[in-house]
Amino acid sequence: MVCVATGTLWLLRVAPLCQDYKLARNVFLFTKSEPSAANAAVVNIGVVPSVCKGVWVNKMVYVFMADGFEEIEAVTVVDILRRNRIVTKTVGVGTRSPKGAHGIVISADVTIEEVVLGPDLRMIVLPGGLDNANSLAVSKDVARCLEYADKNGRYIAAICAAPMVLGVNKLLVGKEAVCFPGFEGRLDGAIVKDADVVVAGNIITARDMGAAMPFSAALVDLLNV
Repeated sequence: MVCVATGTLWLLRVAPLCQDYKLARNVFLFTKSEPSAANAAVVNIGVVPSVCKGVWVNKMVYVFMADGFEEIEAVTVVDILRRNRIVTKTVGVGTRSPKGAHGIVISADVTIEEVVLGPDLRMIVLPGGLDNANSLAVSKDVARCLEYADKNGRYIAAICAAPMVLGVNKLLVGKEAVCFPGFEGRLDGAIVKDADVVVAGNIITARDMGAAMPFSAALVDLLNV
């Protein structure tokens, strides 16, 4: 069990007793009572907006979404970053209202053409979803944004199938990375790891939907440095 403090709430990460990763998944539960596990690792990842009296941090994060994006991977990131007062905008690629893989439609804050590449940019996040990843991989606008971010030392994060977009754009050469099982061959030049989340310099990758929460927590940690 790993206990993650979030203001007055506690987020419990419970790993099922299973040695086979393919069968093991993390279950997250919220509780207002401090957990009693004596050996639990406690990590402060932020505060809940309703109890936060701080100000929004001017660290712009863009989350790119085309039709077919994986909803949990996209919305979890947006939710956790905004809870930590990090300015986060959803970006429609090919449409202002991308439709998720399970039929959920997002009204994006901006379109890819409206993304501002400048000193306030801190991170670009690519959620998974096969159709979404394929669309992002062939988008010249996405490639332009990723190139800018990489050349200027900004963070680039991708989860599930989306790390293949980084592979297509030659951003993984010589770097450790992880992706949804079966997509390893599309991580051109990467050192493929067996992990939920991998941080390699300015590149952050995660395995799948089950890693959405630790992936999001890792992004908060990096942005709050």
